[in-house]
Amino acid sequence: MEHIPQRFSVAKGHRGEQLVYQQLVSIFGRDAHKMSARAPYDLIVDGIRVDVKTGFPRRQYAKYDLISWQFYIYKDGASPKIQPDCYVLRLEDLPYSKHAMHLVCLAPIQSPTINISIASLLKQRWAKEYQQWIDLTQGKLKIPNFVPTILSV
Repeated sequence: MEHIPQRFSVAKGHRGEQLVYQQLVSIFGRDAHKMSARAPYDLIVDGIRVDVKTGFPRRQYAKYDLISWQFYIYKDGASPKIQPDCYVLRLEDLPYSKHAMHLVCLAPIQSPTINISIASLLKQRWAKEYQQWIDLTQGKLKIPNFVPTILSV
């Protein structure tokens, strides 16, 4: 497994946030707003607080050539006091694809990390989360007990 220095990870994470924002606004016409770097989430999309996590493939076992993506949901393993309504997981460098894949996981998430293997994608383990991404892009994402976040001007 190749180690990426922290400054490169942060830069790639910000790039992922920017690309998700651009897709939601430019392609899907969603009402999205970027938040400051200190906010506990990255975007507000149609009133939904969204935290974007970007993952790059890593090989788990060189012998078997298994690929997976790892997402760190909580920094230092501690759940934040203010949580987003959902997380967008952006899987970069998907084999045999020119595009990233997006999954939406509703909060709260119990584990501080999420691991997604290529095998679990092929077995459609993440089909619900992929559908939730489609729902978010169409403005149809259903979040239990949802109260929209309204930005003050």
